[in-house]
Amino acid sequence: MTKLEDLPPELALEIIPHMPLKGLIAAEGVCREWKAFVAIADIYPPRRALFELYQKIVRDPLFCDLETRPWLWANLERFDRQAYLDYILSQHNYIPEDFRLWILEWPNKAVIACAWPGLPEAYCAK
Repeated sequence: MTKLEDLPPELALEIIPHMPLKGLIAAEGVCREWKAFVAIADIYPPRRALFELYQKIVRDPLFCDLETRPWLWANLERFDRQAYLDYILSQHNYIPEDFRLWILEWPNKAVIACAWPGLPEAYCAK
């Protein structure tokens, strides 16, 4: 069986643009070569922007704040992401693509502050 890092560069550069955000995050960790491929691949611009936001956030010391992260992880609730978007669309006729992609692909454990539909509203409203 061929390992990911053994794929020809041309094939890797064809695969990477089709990956969702979590796939891009994982691909970047395969090896140095794949990290370079992710950096140069022709990725859908809203997904590229989310990926770059993710990279910036996880490198920020405040993101790993040991006082707030455990609360976030303990209170995250699974929710049907597509149903959430459908609900919003039932009230509005348009959802910006960046928002749609963020809801569908952003990793649960990378929640920024309390800005996530899967967290209790009562705490976030304080």
